Amino acid sequence: MCNKYTLGWARDCIEFFKRAIDYLLSPPAVQVIGERIAPIEADKLSSQT
Repeated sequence: MCNKYTLGWARDCIEFFKRAIDYLLSPPAVQVIGERIAPIEADKLSSQT
């Protein structure tokens, strides 16, 4: 669904935005597959140590 329609529909729905915040703070994929670091980011982290 296009964000234009989603935001228009949800503009008065506080619960919608609370759920969106919860989703961004705790993505369900992390619970299923664990935290992953992209290879390019892993290279950056290893060069800092």
